[in-house]
Amino acid sequence: MALEFKLSEFAHPIEILKLRYTFEKSQWYTEEEQTLYQERLLRRITEHAYRHVPYYRDFFDSVRLKPADVRRLSDLNKLPLLTKAVLRAQFARLEASNSHAYRPRVLRTSGTTGQRTQFLVDRPSNVLEFVYYWRYWNWAGYRLGVPFAEFSSVFFSSDEAKSLLPVLHQRLTNRLLLNSRMLSDARVKSFVAAIRRYRPLFLKGLPSTLYYFALSLRRQGVSDISFRAVFSAGEVLVPRVRKLVEEMFGCKVYDSYGHLERTVAISECPRGGLHLNPDYGICEFVRRDDLRAEFAGANYSETGYPATIIGTSLYNFSMPLLRYDVGDVVLVEPGKKCACGRQFTLVSAIAGRQNEVIMTPEGGAVTAAFLVFEDVPDILAGQIIQESLDELRVRIVPDAQFSAAAEAQLTSRLQTLVGPAMKITMERCADVNELRGASGKVRAIVSKLDCFAG
Repeated sequence: MALEFKLSEFAHPIEILKLRYTFEKSQWYTEEEQTLYQERLLRRITEHAYRHVPYYRDFFDSVRLKPADVRRLSDLNKLPLLTKAVLRAQFARLEASNSHAYRPRVLRTSGTTGQRTQFLVDRPSNVLEFVYYWRYWNWAGYRLGVPFAEFSSVFFSSDEAKSLLPVLHQRLTNRLLLNSRMLSDARVKSFVAAIRRYRPLFLKGLPSTLYYFALSLRRQGVSDISFRAVFSAGEVLVPRVRKLVEEMFGCKVYDSYGHLERTVAISECPRGGLHLNPDYGICEFVRRDDLRAEFAGANYSETGYPATIIGTSLYNFSMPLLRYDVGDVVLVEPGKKCACGRQFTLVSAIAGRQNEVIMTPEGGAVTAAFLVFEDVPDILAGQIIQESLDELRVRIVPDAQFSAAAEAQLTSRLQTLVGPAMKITMERCADVNELRGASGKVRAIVSKLDCFAG
């Protein structure tokens, strides 16, 4: 799920510039320097967690462990894995007693487990996020103040008035927001008019949204839209999507991976390397050879292997997540180096999250249907299945307080998104395991249609 920031959350110029200076240097660190950098921040966040976070203080005391005992990356295995289930159950005890000093904000996501999880992010982690993206986009030639366009469903879902706008230009940031809640050839025409007017040099969006946009332009014979770079995030970028988008816009697509909890970030450089950013957080790879099927057809070396991701936040002081089980899977390339010269660890593929779109009988594409589960209370997990063009099957795991009114609210919101011609049936499930696929994950949208046949 994408996150829409308020500009005030980044109004910390001194902190931003200081970390920016550090990140410009740290991207060229040797592996030894990277380790020293991570271990220095690990000691800082561990000491903070022991002093201010009840969950960690109780654990340390129960096993007679001191913060000084966690000084090296190899010491991390002294700490337990933090699962999403533990985060949900221990949310209050994972919040730092002095969290107010860091201006925390609660975020919620259903992620790939299908169950709603909430956590805190704060000012230091906002600074981190800004600086990380500043550096990553710089790799593609972006500079602050340069006009860019961004597909967004979250921004336009924040209230009903915004949801009706096809585009919105923010003068202060020079950002052109394109409403991707519902995609159609008619809406794409409004995107084209806005792009021609404001002339953004870069474009960001989900791969499925970028693909639909490119296909629609090709159908309509539009050939004068180009960018210096396109940034893909939030879903798996498959080869056919990359190929079409690069052909239509005459530029490279830069892929990336991240998650709202902000422990791990992976980004693509101009030479095509998918780099794990070690100055963003600490990432442990847990080898899982049993998951090779997740990467059928992927191009990787003989030494590459699939691994699940365990992340440790280095900058989130309101709720430090130590050894957090992210749940996503990547193909690791140990020892392989990128031609760009950075010594960051490389991954060759990301399984991660695979969002689908819903096609409407009228020919539109709904990219934000997953948001209905965030808005309706008392739903533990949810899934929308489309097996035909005019019918959806919604499967939910309700909690004890879920009411007929909540079910009607869910149906109404979804009907508004997909239109009156779509038939919606509701199915209640007893347990989230009923929604899991073969990989063990719960996909919010499951489409059995060839959504973007070109």
